[in-house]
Amino acid sequence: MARTPVNGLVISIASAFGATKSMSAITNATSAIATLEAAHGIIVSDILQIVTSGWPKIAGRVARASNVATNDITLENLDSANTSDYPTGSGAGTVREITTWTPIGQILNGSFASSGGEQQYNTFQYLDQDDQIEEPIGRAPGRLEFTIHDDISSAGQVLLESLSSSKVVTPFSMVARTGAKWYGAGRFSMGVSPDFQGNSNVARRVSVSLAVPMVTPYST
Repeated sequence: MARTPVNGLVISIASAFGATKSMSAITNATSAIATLEAAHGIIVSDILQIVTSGWPKIAGRVARASNVATNDITLENLDSANTSDYPTGSGAGTVREITTWTPIGQILNGSFASSGGEQQYNTFQYLDQDDQIEEPIGRAPGRLEFTIHDDISSAGQVLLESLSSSKVVTPFSMVARTGAKWYGAGRFSMGVSPDFQGNSNVARRVSVSLAVPMVTPYST
């Protein structure tokens, strides 16, 4: 039985990237293998973002390179085994390495919350039947929210201000003290006005609208 304490969690935003590399193929596997262009420069443990893909469900996703065999890169825990969702031979696109992460400092303990992601259903009934039928369809959008102390000297807050304006889908990481790591990507938005509450410090509310599912956590 394992536990991951929330205290000590560090959330960072991708703030610099390597050159975009072509991905000529990607396999169907529980950890997909992407074939990149020659001289791609990727090594084991690099963190990559799939920028584009013929598989819409993985476009924007973030994954770690767990093995490198010449131009074939294993994307750890990026599960593309379902050929109905990921048709064989049609996932080519582009990737880029995330080279710099900027931490978001001064996140208030107890303010972090996640919402959304619930299964959605299509409910219908046939004329000749008394009972309704419910079929699962997609999931509701996911969102993360937290509060930070307002600090214009913070590199993390400067980046949040920029991303709030651009609305660009941006990768982020969450790293626990145990070494567990999660990766995702979404659109960041920070409140346009600070929150002035009596007997407290000036704060800002931040939300992240998830654009892709978060990758299964890595243990180290």
